[in-house]
Amino acid sequence: MNHLGYSESNVDGSGIIMIDSAIQYKSEGFYGDELLVEVAVNDFTGIGCDFVYRLTNKNTNKEIAVAKTGIVFFNYEKRKTASVPTAFKRKIEDLS
Repeated sequence: MNHLGYSESNVDGSGIIMIDSAIQYKSEGFYGDELLVEVAVNDFTGIGCDFVYRLTNKNTNKEIAVAKTGIVFFNYEKRKTASVPTAFKRKIEDLS
C-alpha cells in the first residue's frame, strides 16, 4: 500500500477494514530466515477485495505459508462502507 502512496486510513479518501483472514502454513520457518513476501490483490467487489500473500524462504525456495485477507473500504465520516476507489483499482490492474 505504501508503495502505491496509500495508508490503511487513506486510500483515495477511504479507509480500509480487514473483514476476514485465513492462513495455511506449508512448512517450517525459523527466526533469522530471510523470506520473500509476495502480495497480490484480486476478487474485487463493489466495496472490497482480497489481498493474497505467499511467503517463501529465499535461500531454499521452500514455500512457508500462504494467506488471504479480505478488506472493505470504509468512509469513517459517514460510518459506512464505500465503493472501491477507481484510482486504486486502476493502479492494481496496472501492476498485473
